[in-house]
Amino acid sequence: MRIGCLQFAPRVGEFESNKSRAEAILARADPEDLQSLDLLVLPEMALSGYNFKSREHIEPHLEPTTAGPSAQWAREKAREYGCTVAVGYPEKVEGFEREYYNSLVVVNSQGETLANYRKSFLYYTDETWAREGQGFFRGPLGNFGQVAMGICMDINPYKFEAPWDAYEFGFHVQRLRPNLVILSMAWLTNDDRTKFLSMPDKPDLSTLSYWVQRLTPVLHDKSGDETIVVFSNRCGIEDDATYAGTSTVLGIKNGEVVIYGILGRNVEELLVVDTRDLPMGELVTRSTTSVEDEDSEAEETNHRPGAEPRRPSANSEGSGRGVDSPTLPPSNSRSSAGGHTHATAQQANMNINGQRNLETPSPRSNALSARPKLSARKHELMVFPSTGLTAALVKGRKPFIGFRAPPYRRGRRHSDCFESECT
Repeated sequence: MRIGCLQFAPRVGEFESNKSRAEAILARADPEDLQSLDLLVLPEMALSGYNFKSREHIEPHLEPTTAGPSAQWAREKAREYGCTVAVGYPEKVEGFEREYYNSLVVVNSQGETLANYRKSFLYYTDETWAREGQGFFRGPLGNFGQVAMGICMDINPYKFEAPWDAYEFGFHVQRLRPNLVILSMAWLTNDDRTKFLSMPDKPDLSTLSYWVQRLTPVLHDKSGDETIVVFSNRCGIEDDATYAGTSTVLGIKNGEVVIYGILGRNVEELLVVDTRDLPMGELVTRSTTSVEDEDSEAEETNHRPGAEPRRPSANSEGSGRGVDSPTLPPSNSRSSAGGHTHATAQQANMNINGQRNLETPSPRSNALSARPKLSARKHELMVFPSTGLTAALVKGRKPFIGFRAPPYRRGRRHSDCFESECT
């Protein structure tokens, strides 16, 4: 499967400028890469920008269901490149009561709409204007077979109140056992902006580690079939928001995780991978020291200025969102990556018996109450892009993977990208 991730830095409310920015990146890509694509995935709300402050702020930029300028652009590119295109957009549903959604439209190479997925778990920014969708996407999609789709915050615990190990989206994927998982994202970092952006070509490996951990149920699946996971994230800044970039295509099989391609944290580029080729490397986590809240203030800073921490009760029901499998035993080590991040429920105290059905809309709240602080172990994520290197053991449990392979032939980023963060 030939997959492209278009990572760039759109600006809020500047559709034409953002479209030109995306097209400029495509124009400088290898024409052979473009014409051989099977799938092109863009970030969450890619052409509208993401960080709208209110319902009134976003209203002029809302688009009719699968019929607005974002969908039209996707159709043009799908026909031009002969591939399937997925792009995030702010959706408006007209009716007795207007409904707004954070959505992802998918069109095939003939320009036909294959799916219109509505984000189920809203982030603080979305809660000011959008409704929740009615469940994560699952089902056949074109020639890709079974596909699961989500948008950014969907991989987190519901409202940061559900238990860490509810793994709502992770269990959704594990039960479906899809060939492909598509995640369109506008994932933030909590790191100091100046420091973070000073290394644009380096992937944010703490964020990647977090994404992988949120798919823990998939890692535990031993079905023997590989699931390809596409994380298509944006980069750049919007007001106080700094985005983590690091768009990645992974393969997960029998608990093993390999990277087919990855971009830096602040590069505007088209990542193209072929999952029939050898991966560029493997992933493994290793546990480091336990960190208290006050020692990780920068990582625990809220993304929205002035937002109050969320305060889950000790008997909070959390969100099942279709999770009918038993939760996995809590790990002794959790990642504390940035972005739509930090699943923050206290596992020992949370009651997860009350679970919402996948088909039932969840209660909606526009209140900007925020997450609690997180006590967790930090992790380093290691990438081994060369042959003969085996995974180091994670203290107290097995590593994600012990994969041996030569360097990935088409990889856009090589071992020097990871050196400083893996030592």
